[in-house]
Formats: sequence, structure tokens, C-alpha cells
Amino acid sequence: MNVPSRVREVVVLAALGAVAAAVAFPLYWIAVTAFKPGPETFQFPPSLWPRRWDLGPLRAVWQMAPMLLYYRNSILVAAGILVLQLVTVILAAYAFAVLEFPGRDVLFYLCLVPIMMPEQVLFIPDFIILRTLHLLNTLGGLVLPFATSAFGIFLIRQAFRGIPGEFIDAARAEGAGDLAVIWHVLMPLGRPMIATFAVFSFVFHWNDYFWPLIMTNGVPVRTLPLGVATFYTQESGVVWNQVMAANLLLILPILVVFALVQPYIVRGFQLTLR
Repeated sequence: MNVPSRVREVVVLAALGAVAAAVAFPLYWIAVTAFKPGPETFQFPPSLWPRRWDLGPLRAVWQMAPMLLYYRNSILVAAGILVLQLVTVILAAYAFAVLEFPGRDVLFYLCLVPIMMPEQVLFIPDFIILRTLHLLNTLGGLVLPFATSAFGIFLIRQAFRGIPGEFIDAARAEGAGDLAVIWHVLMPLGRPMIATFAVFSFVFHWNDYFWPLIMTNGVPVRTLPLGVATFYTQESGVVWNQVMAANLLLILPILVVFALVQPYIVRGFQLTLR
């Protein structure tokens, strides 16, 4: 390796390290502040490491808010949306990638229209429809508007189109129907992209604040982001170590999910770059 190449590699690694540090530092700050005693959160200059680890903020969060209820609601909503999206998206992607029928490409491009629109544009008609169906302030009302995903259809269709047609032909020669082809051929070969979409969908709807804020007006159906937001609006003022403890509880499941499926995400990006 010549000297210019070595210098370029060092510069690239340094730049990537700086970006990684900029992304990771807020997460680190949330974690350490969640375990600081109250007075230490206001000291200047701030300490990068707690002088005394305190579990009081986490205990206070659990005592002040029904966090288990918020967790349950968030899991039901995010998981329910994910299951519905995987079913509808995979079936639609198969139809647009493999099947031949009149108007296929036109229908596919029409499915992509929502990607080009701000999501908030659809909230008013969705709200009116759900109010008519008496689904306001219900978990079903939080799930049904997101039963499919235009982005997911596009992403997984592209993955299915990259699978050699010989695999599909061989499965059909063995007597496999459409569902068998999807289950035994396309889904195993397209697993990295499906896992990538699943993570994006779960994280987005786990963190969603705006739609639950519109759709719910009671604690029984409140999701975790809304519950965390209540710690910013306490009458006694913002207690920052409790706010950070609540945020830590919000992001921990996301970090766990990401750690479990990270190999599939990397593989999915590698496939898109080919």
C-alpha cells in the first residue's frame, strides 16, 4: 500500500469515527444522566461520568407513570403494524415482481405515490374514517392506518426481482403454488431485505409520537413516547435525570432489536449496493 492510499484510509477512518462519536454521544449522555443524582445534572461544567450512581431516577419513573402499560401498548401497536405490513407488503411485492398481469407497472407506480406525499396529509382522512368506525382512542385505530407500506412494497419488490427466476421455475416444476414459492423460495433468499424493512418499520412506529397524540386521549391506550413526554410537562418543572431515565427506557428495546438483526441489515445494504 502506497503512502497516499494509507493517508486516505486514515482520513476516511477518522471521519467515520467522528461521525460515529457524534451519533453515539447523545445516547451515552442519556444513559449516564439517567443514573446521576439530581444536583449533579445541573452542575457546570457537566461531568461525563456520574460521581455517584443513583437508581432513584429509574425508580421514580416507574412509580410516577404506568410504564408497563405504556410498554404493553407500544409493543402491541408496533408488533401489530409490523405483522400486517409484512403480510401485505410481501404479497404485493411478489405480485409486482413475479406475476404478469395487465396494468402491473401502472399499479406499482400508483402504490409509490404515498412515498412522495407528506405523511401528515393523510392523517385528516384517516382520522375521519376511524371516527366513523368508532375506533378513536383504541389500539386498533393506532394500527389499521399503517397496515401496509408503500416503501416496504418497493424495497422488497426490488429484492425479489434480484432473485434468479430459475429458483422460482424449479419450485413451480415441483408443483409449488404461489404461497409455497413465497414461503420456501423468496422469503429465505430475501431475508436480509425483509429484516431491514422490519427493523425500519418497528423503530418508526415504536417512536411514533404524532399519530398516537392525535388518536388517543386517555392513559389506557397511551404509548411509550406519549408517556415519556409527560415527564417534560410536570408542574414542578423538568427533572432532567428522570427525563433521561424515561428516554433510556424508551430506546433500550430499539437497541436490543437492532443488535439482534444487525447482520441482516448489513447484508441487506450490501445487496442494494450491488
